[in-house]
Amino acid sequence: MLLKEYSMTRAASLILVLAAAFSSSALAADEVVDTRGQTYRGRVMQDDINGVDLRLEGGGGRVQLRLEEVAKVRYGEEPLSYQYGEAALKRGDCNQALANYETALDERRLPRNLKQYVLFKTATCHQRLGNYKEATQTLEKLLKDVPKTRFLLETLQRLISAYSQTGDVKKVGPLIDDFARFRPQEAALLKAQFYERVGKIRQAQRLYERLRNAGGSIGARATIGLARILVRKRPAKARRQVEALIQGDRKLDDAVYTQAHLLIGGARFQMARKKDDYRDALLAYLRVVLLYAGDEQAEPEALFMIGQCFEKLEDKTSKRRAAKWYSRAAERYGNTSWGKKAQERLPYVRR
Repeated sequence: MLLKEYSMTRAASLILVLAAAFSSSALAADEVVDTRGQTYRGRVMQDDINGVDLRLEGGGGRVQLRLEEVAKVRYGEEPLSYQYGEAALKRGDCNQALANYETALDERRLPRNLKQYVLFKTATCHQRLGNYKEATQTLEKLLKDVPKTRFLLETLQRLISAYSQTGDVKKVGPLIDDFARFRPQEAALLKAQFYERVGKIRQAQRLYERLRNAGGSIGARATIGLARILVRKRPAKARRQVEALIQGDRKLDDAVYTQAHLLIGGARFQMARKKDDYRDALLAYLRVVLLYAGDEQAEPEALFMIGQCFEKLEDKTSKRRAAKWYSRAAERYGNTSWGKKAQERLPYVRR
């Protein structure tokens, strides 16, 4: 009798274990959401610069999406340390996020494709905290460990910016040449942006002119690049070119709209002669931070310039409002040039 009860207990335990295993397996399914809002569940087999390949659960075949068709990827076996890091980064606590991401990198069960997310976001935290050397080293590790990372373009853009500032320009050429194997037109755009950054304006202009008829995001970014070159001498013409670009029917990505509104704001501020002109510039900058929040290339400048616009309005509340936006720039991006400028302006608007 006791043996029979023991056997039944063992059988029941086995059933529970198997049920938990199957339940865990179901919960551990990866999810991919495309840009149309369609959600797919299964196992992600590939997640890199070439796109996402998902084996659907239940033997339902496979889904293959280009990277630009993917809105979100969530891995079912994300460790808690990574989830805590995501929550901390979302609320702006980069120190806590950094600690969580570093713990996640040491996790034995970290999904293979998730490593690139952890490294890229670790670099983001270092950059926001002003740890530029550590940010660059982390991005270099990302390229070494995951050469075809889905963050390849953003990683190269950040490294090119970092190398340009530190004078390591010899490192830029090999990076762009390597990227050209995957995306030749985007590599040419990166090269144009690098030339623009280091003051080789003619070379940049020639590349932008060659790319502006490429269509899509590449052509749009090249057009904005040409407008950036033009804006200092002919701001009205530069603004009209960019306004015509974004008023068209074609769908462009958020980064294009962000850069467009940033340039429009700069052109309007440069041409401003009366208060209404500064209000027009203010609206363009507000679009950057309200409609396309989180772009770390554009947001610091936009936050500072919003403060500048409020200063120029010179009404009863303008100084208080300027202080509010300068404070945001200083708190979020205090280690950037725009954050430092905002910090310098705060004593004047708080008088």
